[in-house]
Amino acid sequence: MTSLLGVQTQARSWRSDVDTDFVMALLTPPGLARLFPGCAGDVVNSLADIGSLVGDGAARSLLDDASARPDNLVTSLDEWLRARLTGFGATPSTELLDAACRELARAPRVSIVADTLGVTRRHLSRLMSEHLGIGPKELSDLHRLDRSLRAVQAGDDGGAGFSDQAHQIREWRRRLRTTPGRYARERRSSLAEAFGGADPSATYYL
Repeated sequence: MTSLLGVQTQARSWRSDVDTDFVMALLTPPGLARLFPGCAGDVVNSLADIGSLVGDGAARSLLDDASARPDNLVTSLDEWLRARLTGFGATPSTELLDAACRELARAPRVSIVADTLGVTRRHLSRLMSEHLGIGPKELSDLHRLDRSLRAVQAGDDGGAGFSDQAHQIREWRRRLRTTPGRYARERRSSLAEAFGGADPSATYYL
C-alpha cells in the first residue's frame, strides 16, 4: 500500500509487523504542495491512500514498479516522486509559499513575514491553508518546536524562542506528549536511531 501523511501538528506512533517493509519519504511543506496539489485539506494530521488523492492509475504504477523491484523500493519511490515533480512545475503561488515557509522558519511573528513578502496576513493565511491545510501561525509554532527539539537532542534545554519554561513544557506536552526533560532522559526511538543523525532535517518528530 502507499499512503500520504500530511503536515503533522502532533507526534504519531508507528508500529509495523515483522514481515513489513516500511519506507518513508520526508517532504518539506513546499514539496508537499508541489507534489500533491490540492490535497492539503485531506491529509493534514491524517493518513490517506495515495490512490484516492492522485488516481488509482498513478498509485498502481508505483506499486507495480515497487513489486517488480522489491530490493530497490527507495529507487522506485524516488523515481515516481521525481516524475510527479516534473509534471507539476512551480507556480507563482507555490513560489510564494516556498518563500513564506523560509521566512516563517526564522521570523518571530507572522505579521513580519507578511510585511517581508509584501502581502496581507489574510492572504498569507489563505495561501498556507490552501497548500498545507494549516495557518502560518501554526507552522511558525511548529518551527519553534522543531528548534527546541533539536536543541534538546544536542544537549541544550531547548527553551530559546519560548516566552518561558512553562510555555515550552506546555507545547511539548500538547504536541509531543512528553517534556524536554523526559525526552532528554529517554532512549531515542528505533526510527531516530536508524536515521543516525545523517540528515538533520529528519529529526523533526523522532
